Amino acid sequence: MNNTRSTLLLTTAAATVLLAACGDRPTDSATRDGTVRHSADVVATVGGEDITREQFTAHLARRTHRFSNPETDVSALKREALEEMIRFRAVLARAKAGGYDRDPEIVAAIERMVVARFQEAKLDGLKSALPDITDQEISAAYQRDLDRYATPEQARAAIISFKASRKADPDRRAEIERQAASVLARARGAGDAEFSELARLHSEDQSSRYAGGDIGWLHRDGRTTRWDAGLVQALFALERPGDVAPLLELEDGFYIARLTGRKPAGVKPLDAVRDAIRHQLALDRRHEMEERFFQEMRSGLSIEINDRLLERIEPPVTPTDDGPEPLPAG
Repeated sequence: MNNTRSTLLLTTAAATVLLAACGDRPTDSATRDGTVRHSADVVATVGGEDITREQFTAHLARRTHRFSNPETDVSALKREALEEMIRFRAVLARAKAGGYDRDPEIVAAIERMVVARFQEAKLDGLKSALPDITDQEISAAYQRDLDRYATPEQARAAIISFKASRKADPDRRAEIERQAASVLARARGAGDAEFSELARLHSEDQSSRYAGGDIGWLHRDGRTTRWDAGLVQALFALERPGDVAPLLELEDGFYIARLTGRKPAGVKPLDAVRDAIRHQLALDRRHEMEERFFQEMRSGLSIEINDRLLERIEPPVTPTDDGPEPLPAG
């Protein structure tokens, strides 16, 4: 559907809903000479359809900023606002004459707007009536899902990397290994600042070299890390921060690994996750409320599903955009 047709369809949908919401329009009366005398609540008519005082006032309310200037010609602005509504109603009249108000897309758009407004009104009332989440509920949820808040054992490390592929010339690889062993001898017993300087001078891992070799916290199972499992295992074999592992020969070279911190496995305290639990419980409660609402909407209605036809229907290859476009004022 092109933009012009889409706008016209949605204009018709919005206007149809607007007119339906206005109820019965006031009845005009005719004088003896045949002229029409409008009801006191009708500002204008377009194609036999009234623009009521209420509708016109609502339209003016959207233009209140235009009336704030004391020099504003109020009469001219009212005429301008009325002209906007007349143009809108004129287009609407032509669209309805062309059957656009019976277009399946228009009918579907009207239904969506009616459902959205009804659902919003009903669910807002139900949401406001939901009770607050209590501390007892939060504590119970915490105990029930305790495994979710478990934290694995972690180790923090600093490394010095010497790149040497296993496919490299054996003599070259042996030379790199001797160089790494020499640096390892200096790294054992070195303080934080000394090890950091050794990493800066010798490490070939650019992501950690200028951070003193620090590669952050690692889990024992090696998840969420790019480091070789052999390096991770060697680090967890160390006992105290400051300990240095034996020279590690891995697929891409040699590594000096120093333990800089340990965190035992544990469980996050309730206070650390209280807000997250409260938020999740509120979402769960809202979801349950919405499910009850939709079940209530279905109750008493005859609902039948043609499963055989459903199975034969293939989804469209290119998804369609069902999102509404902005509606014009009216």
